Amino acid sequence: EEALGLSHHHPGPISLLISDVVMPGGNGCEVAREFVRARPASRVLFVSGSADGKCVPTSSAFVLHKPFSRQQLAQKIREVLSLPQNHGPSVLDLARKDTP
Repeated sequence: EEALGLSHHHPGPISLLISDVVMPGGNGCEVAREFVRARPASRVLFVSGSADGKCVPTSSAFVLHKPFSRQQLAQKIREVLSLPQNHGPSVLDLARKDTP
């Protein structure tokens, strides 16, 4: 919630959101969907150590699996930001698993 609030009040562009898939009190897919609805030109990179069953990034989503080094993170950020604007997955179309 805090990150979304900050992004809503930030006057300039935000190039990249980095979000964990599993977070206390929510999930990264929902955060990313709301973020991208407000800032469609932004990119999203997920980091994940496990999936909680409620949200699973599609196989084409930008995901960096834990554990990773700073060098691996930097390389993935460069990769994601260097792609053409219309290239890559739509965060709005992330796969969801509904759990009871």
